[in-house]
Amino acid sequence: MTKRMRRMLWATLGVVTIFVVMAVGVFPTRQYLDQRSQTADLRSQLHYLQSENTKLTEQIDSLGTAEAIEQIAREEHNYVRPYEENYVVVVPPGVVARVPSVWPF
Repeated sequence: MTKRMRRMLWATLGVVTIFVVMAVGVFPTRQYLDQRSQTADLRSQLHYLQSENTKLTEQIDSLGTAEAIEQIAREEHNYVRPYEENYVVVVPPGVVARVPSVWPF
């Protein structure tokens, strides 16, 4: 073997070694870091969803009472009990009501 062929062989061996090191070390490391970032995002999302589930569970528990059901019926569906009257005040367009700035007026 000539000196030139040995240099070429060592250069090729060096390049192959670099590619092997990158394939074994660098690419999996990048994948690991990406997965770690994704895991942090998913944990944040999980925390948010757990807090929402807690709020909804509390809301479901509160809807089990007759008072809560009646309050929602009155506010959202204009429910009135027998012998009660419901009034709706409609202000004509363009009319501005003057309200005193001091309480009681």
